[in-house]
Amino acid sequence: MSEGHDAGDRGLLDTHIWLKSLGNNLNFDGLKKLQMLNLEEDQVDDQGIAHVKWLKDLMILGLNKTKVSDAGLVHLNGLKSLTTLYLSNTGITDEGLEHLLSLKSLQELDVTGTSVTDAGVDKLKEALPSCKIYR
Repeated sequence: MSEGHDAGDRGLLDTHIWLKSLGNNLNFDGLKKLQMLNLEEDQVDDQGIAHVKWLKDLMILGLNKTKVSDAGLVHLNGLKSLTTLYLSNTGITDEGLEHLLSLKSLQELDVTGTSVTDAGVDKLKEALPSCKIYR
């Protein structure tokens, strides 16, 4: 068995992980088709979020109240199916939004309770005009 918490149901499309003790012990090897993942209030940080980049079918990702910062958002670049991203009450800033500019499918982004500014939101809206941004 590989390191971390392994969920091996290859047919699973949706999961909510509410275990605050998971942290960076994430292993999605058997869940490549996962479409929805909620890690809200978990201890996951930039290192842990790196495991999400392999979930190419992911459409909805919840990272509210996690330890994810600007540096961690680089791991989301390849998630071309991502339509909804929840980042409220995280440590992200305008710098982190730069990593989201390539997510052309993104339709909804929540950055309430972050240090994102109007200028950062405006730049993202320019690149992703159909994306609703909650601040």
